[in-house]
Amino acid sequence: MIAPDRIKKPVGGMGIQVSHLTEALEKDFHFDLIGYPEDDPPANYIGVKNPLPKIPHSALTTLASQIAYFAVAEKLPKPDLVHAQDWSTYLAGVYTAEHFNVPLVVSMNLSVIMLETIGVIFAKDFGAWDGYWLHRTHCEIELLGLRKAKKIVHVSNGYRKRFKHIAEFDKKTVVVPNGIDLMAWQKFKPKKLPGHAKLKVVFLGRPAIMKGVIPLCQAKIPEEIDLIFISPETGGEFDTFQEIIKKTENEKNVHYIGPLFDQEKIDALGSADAVIMPSRHEPFGIVALEALASRSILLSSFVDGMSDFLTDHVAINCGTTKESIEKGLKKLVEMSEVEKNRRIEKGLEICREYSWENAARKMKSVYDEVINDSSIEKKKNEKAYSNHRSRQD
Repeated sequence: MIAPDRIKKPVGGMGIQVSHLTEALEKDFHFDLIGYPEDDPPANYIGVKNPLPKIPHSALTTLASQIAYFAVAEKLPKPDLVHAQDWSTYLAGVYTAEHFNVPLVVSMNLSVIMLETIGVIFAKDFGAWDGYWLHRTHCEIELLGLRKAKKIVHVSNGYRKRFKHIAEFDKKTVVVPNGIDLMAWQKFKPKKLPGHAKLKVVFLGRPAIMKGVIPLCQAKIPEEIDLIFISPETGGEFDTFQEIIKKTENEKNVHYIGPLFDQEKIDALGSADAVIMPSRHEPFGIVALEALASRSILLSSFVDGMSDFLTDHVAINCGTTKESIEKGLKKLVEMSEVEKNRRIEKGLEICREYSWENAARKMKSVYDEVINDSSIEKKKNEKAYSNHRSRQD
């Protein structure tokens, strides 16, 4: 499995997904995992360093990283299949599968083609000839992976719909949603969050345009609320991260505390009153489940994958604009305790439906089917070759 994230200190939901699914499936499959460098990786994990650390251009370093991923993968023992996560590893996945002559499975954790529809481009100047083709190169890599894959795994029905019009892809697509370990999220120690306002509202995620960070930074935060950014400096865009820092420096009720992981993250969300996700684009939105599991009120844009499980009965629709975010925060400030408790209970019901065990069962079916089909195809090819040789003899 090639996944551009970490499993112990993940940058985003992909690392969380990979960690839980591989753990749940370890009795059935052995995984060799390739991802970002970890401080203390498990035995089956190989971290790949950025081969061009002096190049501050994500589109170029993503291309170079695919070469680095393949260079590691082709030295491993032959697998039964190769699983590549989102477009940024598809090229490495295609060549690894071809190198070993095994089937390829791809997950659509994020689509560079779909990012273009909201104006997120993998080039500073899309209008320039070089910028245009740099972005198009990533789009073609995504299409190549989707064409070569035996199975395409989407993390939500909401995201699958964006590709449903392409019959070539849809007929080999399956949905394996993300999950939540509800028991782990019910055990938290109160954590003192910064600020002196009555309500604590957390933004948890990468500093990326797709996460709605810019309009959130533009919005006026009510004096009754402390807005707290729990976000890494990396994994998103440098300019977007600077907007977070600028807002914390200019407004006394806005704070930045860096990334949190594992129990620290659970403690922080469990101590918050609400979590805000004004995302413009969200293949699934695993933070939404984490917010519901932590018994926080969720403010969400409901876009893409989040529409699979969110309604106005459980979350506040904060939209994706400065004005809609301000309206959502005002609704939170005015909400009664009775209404908050009703939404919290509804959120916990949703979490019970989205367990990692359910997700693992679906992924196991994908692997079993692909490996079985590959075995049947191999036997057919061997028989055909044997018949051909017999005729020659």
